[in-house]
Amino acid sequence: MDVQGYISSGILESYVFGLLSETEQREVEIIIAQYPAVKATVQELQQDRERFVQLYAMAPPMDIKDRLLNIIREEETTAGNSLLPDELRAPGPARSAKEKNT
Repeated sequence: MDVQGYISSGILESYVFGLLSETEQREVEIIIAQYPAVKATVQELQQDRERFVQLYAMAPPMDIKDRLLNIIREEETTAGNSLLPDELRAPGPARSAKEKNT
């Protein structure tokens, strides 16, 4: 196997970022176990990804935890449901056929 060619192919970057199918992931993991150079490269890529995330991380607003916990506590209520983004809201109560026709 051409280890350097494999390393430079871009598949390891895709592996580190979770972009591969399950089959491809298993294949990469087998190669990682067989080739120390591939394993070292994956470890370097994972460290680089972590450094990048830390470099560009933003601290959330101070009150976000309390706000989120309140929403979670209240989300089962009508008022709490209205606080959720549209895509997370529970559908409103079913309307009767008579209400739908008016």
